[in-house]
Amino acid sequence: LLVTAALLPPPAAAQLEMAPYAGAALYHNSNIFDFSGRDEALANNGTTTLADTVWRARAGLDLTYALSNQQLSASIEGRRFGYERFTQLDRDEYLWSAALDWHVGSAYAGRVDVRQERRLAGFADRNTTALTLERERAAGATLAYRPGASWRYDLGVRTRNLLTPLPLFPKFALDERIASAGVRYLGTGPATFGIVAEYLDGEFDGTPSNDAFDQTTLELAADYAVSGLSQLRGRLGYTRRDESIPGRDDVSAVTGSLGMRRTLSGVTALDFEAFRRVSSFTAGPQSLIEMGVRIGIDWRPSVFIISAGVQHAESEFQLPSAAQQRTDRTQTAYARLGYGPTPWLQLQPYYEYRNRDSNLCDERYSGSIVGLELTARFGMTDEPLIPEL
Repeated sequence: LLVTAALLPPPAAAQLEMAPYAGAALYHNSNIFDFSGRDEALANNGTTTLADTVWRARAGLDLTYALSNQQLSASIEGRRFGYERFTQLDRDEYLWSAALDWHVGSAYAGRVDVRQERRLAGFADRNTTALTLERERAAGATLAYRPGASWRYDLGVRTRNLLTPLPLFPKFALDERIASAGVRYLGTGPATFGIVAEYLDGEFDGTPSNDAFDQTTLELAADYAVSGLSQLRGRLGYTRRDESIPGRDDVSAVTGSLGMRRTLSGVTALDFEAFRRVSSFTAGPQSLIEMGVRIGIDWRPSVFIISAGVQHAESEFQLPSAAQQRTDRTQTAYARLGYGPTPWLQLQPYYEYRNRDSNLCDERYSGSIVGLELTARFGMTDEPLIPEL
């Protein structure tokens, strides 16, 4: 940060923007604890009640300081939740982040960022109805070097710590350290392509064995854009995860992603995403092979923004051969209507549905959320951007 500051141009071009905001929401959740049914609710809560009405208040501030080709941004948000029936879940949450996007000359660009969030840990995979707050910290840095018009070289590092207490392990945490490198051919046409390598070193802390793992991914990457109407992004490669957990096999899988955004008209856009990846289960020391597909559409006529989408995902848990195997299939759908009668005020009714099927009966659940949110936001209508390599 000091080196970058020393390279900044004179302060005459500096620009500071501030955007304070506040919002309130009221929503009804038909299955607060993601129970498989009323029998599980009775066994865990002493009541067959599944639903509750929740209010949420939040306030925050976004800051952007632009100086020539450099941009420093920061944000902070506080949240308060209150429950009509399950008042033991009343809580405070927060989120803060900061990032520096820098650009030196025509050859170097990069980003340094930090983030921390305190939030409710999900109930879907926890055998408890007690209030559990998890804390996530993340930090990273990237560097892009473009010596000419045709090639770009990328380096990146990232660290993540997720402290997510479990009933038997109150200090359970996931630590991950990631290093990546890539090279991309840019050329002069609408397509770019390259290769990306990533190494991840991780461990599950707070358990008697403190299980560790390392993961290597090598993927081919390609992007394609035509006149701003169509954007296509794809990755295809291979991931290997070496486990230190006794009795558990290493994981090897073909991985990748495919994303597309298509502008159908001046007010309508379609998004599509498909993925397959190896990841870490955050409610126990386990690894997953996840795959899924998502489709969404946005329609923005006048002061309205209408968004809708569906997603299907499948998770295969990589467990010891002696354990009962587990496969989850999750379907989600959403619809949102954003109405902005003024540039600073937005009213948003929304609906979300989620359903998880599993070969284990206790891991199944379904539920829906219907709500209404009102948000007031001032300033920073056009976020300044720095040039990209």
